[in-house]
Amino acid sequence: MIGAGSVIGKFCRLTGFLLALALLAACAAPAMPTVTATLPAPSATPAPTATLTATAAPTPTVYTSPTPQANCTDLALFVEDVTIPDNTSLEKGQTFTKTWKLRNVGTCTWNSTYHLVLIGGENMSSPQTTPLAETLPGNTIDISVTLIAPTRDGAFSSIYELRSPNGLYIPVGQMTSIWLKVLVGTGITVPVALPSQYVPAKTAGGVCKSSENAGAAAEIIGLINAARAEAQLPALSFNGALSAAALAHSLDMGCNNFLDHRGSDGSWIGDRIAAAGYVTYNYTEIIAIGSPRDAMQQWRNSPGHWNAILDPTISDIGAAYVAVAGSIHGSYITVDLAGP
Repeated sequence: MIGAGSVIGKFCRLTGFLLALALLAACAAPAMPTVTATLPAPSATPAPTATLTATAAPTPTVYTSPTPQANCTDLALFVEDVTIPDNTSLEKGQTFTKTWKLRNVGTCTWNSTYHLVLIGGENMSSPQTTPLAETLPGNTIDISVTLIAPTRDGAFSSIYELRSPNGLYIPVGQMTSIWLKVLVGTGITVPVALPSQYVPAKTAGGVCKSSENAGAAAEIIGLINAARAEAQLPALSFNGALSAAALAHSLDMGCNNFLDHRGSDGSWIGDRIAAAGYVTYNYTEIIAIGSPRDAMQQWRNSPGHWNAILDPTISDIGAAYVAVAGSIHGSYITVDLAGP
């Protein structure tokens, strides 16, 4: 009995042990899926990388395309002063907007890599550079700058160039620049008062019918600076006072039917440029009739005139071109050259 009980006891203990193992295995089995349930979670993390690559896609569209235009030609043509024509009268400190209309007559498309650049004259709070809007060849563009008139009386000019993406100036017809000319203060109607003995030329109406051609005057300055460049001399800077003195003398010659450096009132070159506000002992003046290119040919054929153009001691220039109806020569050119 004891032996049998021991066997039975051992059997029961063994059976209980095996049953416990079975129960333990049955209880542990459900824990395994919890491991696999957490596995898909990391696969969701790559999603943000897809959105990053999508936002980077527009980057190439930021740039314009000046590079493919390497073999084209840049050239402009002045059309008109849309606002503030030459010698517009302004109040001291007045804010104004100057607008030029130009035509793209080259083969390059202008865009924001092209600029209008201030190169000389009165600053008038002007931006140094102004980017151009896209302008296809053959189309026109209005270029505007917002400025502030000086707070002192006088005649003022500002000179600008068009510049290509590589920094070179773009010719405007036969000229190298465009400009603005304003009069500031009360009682100023022309840059320089005409001589007191001024007498109009005899015309059909008994009045001197004159017209200033600022474009032709600028062309003359461009041609003179081109000649100086050929001679490896620095370009001359446009000066408003010299230009005003030149204008007064061209009007005097045209309206009084003469061609001479001595004014109708007996004034000499130094008197006129001093009256305009440019005081120096280093000055000269050249005059001519005809077109700007006719004038250049006349001066080139005269050693004295050509030496004046190529004088290395001068730094500033002013020019005027005036046409006078009914006068002897028709058109009158004056160029005043000076330096410190």
